Amino acid sequence: MTVDLSNDPHIRALREALVAEHESTIAEVQGWADEAGAAGDTDRQRRHLAHVARLKAIPYPWEGKASAA
Repeated sequence: MTVDLSNDPHIRALREALVAEHESTIAEVQGWADEAGAAGDTDRQRRHLAHVARLKAIPYPWEGKASAA
């Protein structure tokens, strides 16, 4: 039997914190990519953009594997 805790305020707060941290990390790496592009370093920009894509593909623990696509 699975218990649905999605309405629990503590679980919601933890999810919101995880999402905020993850989005902050994505924004930081995207910033690095933007800086590299502005500096003309396309190799570094490409690596950072690939990192952003990998970060965006990571599903949250409460999401199914189908969300990772």
